[in-house]
Amino acid sequence: NFIEELDGRPAAEVLGEVGADGSDLSRKDRESIKKYGIMVGLATPGAKDVRPGDYLVRQILGFRAPSVMVGAEVRTGDLLKFHVRDPDAALRDMEGMVGRARTERMFSPSPGRPLAVLQ
Repeated sequence: NFIEELDGRPAAEVLGEVGADGSDLSRKDRESIKKYGIMVGLATPGAKDVRPGDYLVRQILGFRAPSVMVGAEVRTGDLLKFHVRDPDAALRDMEGMVGRARTERMFSPSPGRPLAVLQ
């Protein structure tokens, strides 16, 4: 679960540059990073056309210089993107997932029992 390099550079160094003063992020984005933190998005393995919903977003768990530890298995060549998970984006993602699950159940010949319930 350790990412050692990103495009040939130490992963911790690259992460340290994200949101730093002088980066190409807006002031609002830098403030969001300070407030909500940064997460790592891993593209769906084998995805050819990666879209926003194709990323599995996971927390950064820690560091072991020059590596960054994340809460998912990472392999050489995986496509990675840093994300800021603000509450509005998280809610939109959850609503989209629930909507897709609801649609799949409506058209399933035997929907079975729900695996989870959200309140």
